[in-house]
Amino acid sequence: MLYNFRGSAGLFQVKSNPWTVTSYPINVGSDTVSFELKMVRKDADEFKRKKDEAFRESFANVANINKNVTEWNQALPQLVNGILDTRKKYFAAENDFFAAINVAPDPRTSEIFTAPTIKRRVIPRPEVSPQKQFSPVPTMSDEMYEDVLKVLSQAGRAMERKPSLYRGKEEEDLRDQFLLFLETRYVATTGTGETFNKAGKTDILLKFEDGTNLFVAECKWWKGEAEFHAAIKQLFDRYLTWRDSKAALLLFVRNKDFTAVVEKVRADAEKSPYFIRRATDRDETSLAFDFHLPGDEKRVVRFATLLFTFL
Repeated sequence: MLYNFRGSAGLFQVKSNPWTVTSYPINVGSDTVSFELKMVRKDADEFKRKKDEAFRESFANVANINKNVTEWNQALPQLVNGILDTRKKYFAAENDFFAAINVAPDPRTSEIFTAPTIKRRVIPRPEVSPQKQFSPVPTMSDEMYEDVLKVLSQAGRAMERKPSLYRGKEEEDLRDQFLLFLETRYVATTGTGETFNKAGKTDILLKFEDGTNLFVAECKWWKGEAEFHAAIKQLFDRYLTWRDSKAALLLFVRNKDFTAVVEKVRADAEKSPYFIRRATDRDETSLAFDFHLPGDEKRVVRFATLLFTFL
C-alpha cells in the first residue's frame, strides 16, 4: 500500500509524547510511505481488515508527533526571546558594574565591530612639470615606476601558481598577459605590445597621452648568460632612446635551480658595459640596477630585472 504525505520524513523516526508501541514495518520515502500485506486466502473482507489494521499500526503515532511539532513551533518564539532577554540582562548588569567602578568602554570597540570604509586606491600617474615652457616632456614618476613593477611582479607570481597560463606559451603570449594588467590601470597612459620604438619592436611600452614614452620592457625566457646579455643589449641598443629613463627585463625561468639563476642574474648584470651600480632590490626576485645609455654614461636609466619560475 502506498500513501502520499506532506512534511518532514524524519518525523517518522521521532518518538512522540505520548507514544504507542507498534511493530508494523513501513518504508518511508521523501514524500511517500508504504507497507506490505501478506495474504494466504483470496478473501476480500480479510484483505480489508488486514489493511485497516496495518494502517492503524503504521500511523498510530502520526497525530501525536504532529501535535508535538505544533506545540514546539508555538513555543519557539517565547523560548528564543527568553534566551535573548537573559543575555541582555547579563550584559546590562556587567555594564552597570563597570560604570559603578568607573571603568569606561574601550573606544576602539566600534572599530572592531564596524566594517572598514572601502577606499578607492590612488594610482600614480605620469608627472608633467607645471612650468611647461621649461620641461615640456612628461616623465614617469618614481612612484609610478615602482607601481608598474609591483603590478608586473604580482601578475607574474599569480601566473606561477597557475601552470596552464604559461605552459606551452611563447614570449609574446606571456607578454600579453602582463600587458593586460597595465593597459587600463593608469590615467592618461596607454600600454602597447610589439610596438616600434627606435630601431625595433619592444614587448611592453607605456606611453603618455601625447605619445611620449614612459616605460619600456622586454620579456625573455632565461637561456643562460649569453642570452641575458643579448637581451640587455637589444633593450638598450635598439629600443631605448635618450628620453627613456625607466626600463625592465622580465625573465621566465624553467630551471629547477631557480635560486641559482637569480644569483647568476644578479652577478651577470654587473658585467654589462652599461652597468653603473646596484640599487636596493625590491625583493629577492625583483632586482634593481642603475644602467646608462650606450655612449652616454651620464644618462642614467633605472633598470629592473624581474624573474619568474615557470616550470
